[in-house]
Parts: sequence; structure tokens; C-alpha cells
Amino acid sequence: MLYVAVGFLEWLTPGAGETFWRSPLLLVPVELTRSVPGGRYSLRMTDDEVTLNPTLVYKLRKEFGLTLPDLPDDDDFALEPFLAQIEALVAGHDGWQVTRECALGLFSF
Repeated sequence: MLYVAVGFLEWLTPGAGETFWRSPLLLVPVELTRSVPGGRYSLRMTDDEVTLNPTLVYKLRKEFGLTLPDLPDDDDFALEPFLAQIEALVAGHDGWQVTRECALGLFSF
């Protein structure tokens, strides 16, 4: 499934040297369409729900004892305060950071 990944968590795994890991935080389901062959593509959200990266949620809970905040159920979702919550959660871990980037990609989990 095609997603726009919004926000990334970068972290170091203890005992793995200076190797950084990087995972998307939010996954927004999208589709690419174009009206005519050779025309411009359009990107639009699908009717599926925006989700937290379920693989990252599991990994953080199991390996680091961290629980990411739940996504709000209402339409008043604000991205910046949500990412700030995650930053506060990982603040005690040296070398961990939340980046404000987006990427388009195929994700399966």
C-alpha cells in the first residue's frame, strides 16, 4: 500500500555502535492517479485511516519499554504537538530524535 510517511524517529540501538535506525512515525494512505496517459500525477488521501507505524509501535514497546501516544480520534489533529509529545518521550535516550520530514513509499506490515 502506498503511504506518505510523516515524521521519522531516528535512534541508536544500544551495543550496535554508531548505527542509526530510521522509521516513519505516521502513515497516511494515499493513491497516485492521472487522468490521461503521460499526464501529470495527482496524489490524494484514500478513505483508510492515518495510523502510527505499527511495526515501530511494537518495537519501541518490546525493546525499549516506550509507548507512543495514541492518535486523537477527532478532526482537530495537530501534527506539531503530536510530534513534540514523541520528542518528549524519547528525550532521555541519547542520540534519539524526531525529524519533520515526509516521504512517499510502499509500506507493508
